[in-house]
Amino acid sequence: MGVRVNWEAGTAKVPPVWAAYVLQFLSAVLPTLVIEGGILLAFQYDWRKNWKPFLLANLVTQGLLAVFLSQDMVKSGLSMYSAAIYSVILLPVEIVILLVELVFYRRFLVGHSRRRAAGYAVAANLSSYVLGWFVVQSVWKTVSEVFWLGCAM
Repeated sequence: MGVRVNWEAGTAKVPPVWAAYVLQFLSAVLPTLVIEGGILLAFQYDWRKNWKPFLLANLVTQGLLAVFLSQDMVKSGLSMYSAAIYSVILLPVEIVILLVELVFYRRFLVGHSRRRAAGYAVAANLSSYVLGWFVVQSVWKTVSEVFWLGCAM
């Protein structure tokens, strides 16, 4: 996502700032939901009984993460260089998210022990943190291209 310039027509199109925030949120939340949802099922939690706390925890924590990251990502975009920097900057934020989700899941996931819920929180967050860096760039590119196609119509 960025400025689109039509040199022949002498025009430039700048996306609205709100769209950049939405795109950043979607590029983070979609891979997280897929990765952590798969791990929820791998931990043998009943999806029908646990989808609400799963979705709530991830929307809230990813929303807060989006607020944290949005300013710089809107300014500089997501490059390999910034991804490497973000992986270091994000570590303390991801630790806070892990702790919040650990407490939340121990309380609200049903069907297994609190210990298993804590194990799920650790496995899910570590997996989405590591795997997310491989996926987020592709999702960002795809979502932003779809956004631009929608704006061009």
